[in-house]
Amino acid sequence: MNIGLTALFVAGLVSSTLLPGGSEPLLVAYLMQQAPVAIWPTAAMAVLAVGLGNTLGGLVTYAMGRGGRYLWARWRHEVDQDKQSHQKARVWLDRWGPWALLLSWIPIVGDPLCLVAGALRLKFWACVAAIAVGKFARYLVLAGAVLAIQG
Repeated sequence: MNIGLTALFVAGLVSSTLLPGGSEPLLVAYLMQQAPVAIWPTAAMAVLAVGLGNTLGGLVTYAMGRGGRYLWARWRHEVDQDKQSHQKARVWLDRWGPWALLLSWIPIVGDPLCLVAGALRLKFWACVAAIAVGKFARYLVLAGAVLAIQG
């Protein structure tokens, strides 16, 4: 596997957990670097690598929520105004269920959505589908924009 694709996978994974990170600039840089050579197949592989990593990272966060039920119960009773992103995630998940995870790509709100979905024990496969669709859609739009700019 290409080192660049491995880096994209790892960046996608890390940026989709509760750890800070940004995979979008790396995807753009990779696509710009690869520009003259078979750009659509290259872009497809890049989107696949970063999308799989990002989806897996969302599932790691989901698993953290699911496995941390005791911590979740304590946290839920101690939520203060500084945790507005978690409160918003709870409202969205109560209303939309797993399909709220289509928005798991949104910065600041996306990670708490995955965490809270796990803690609420929402259906795993529905969560996988929604997380994957949201994450891959973001990268497809970004890759399409880069390719359009390159002409």
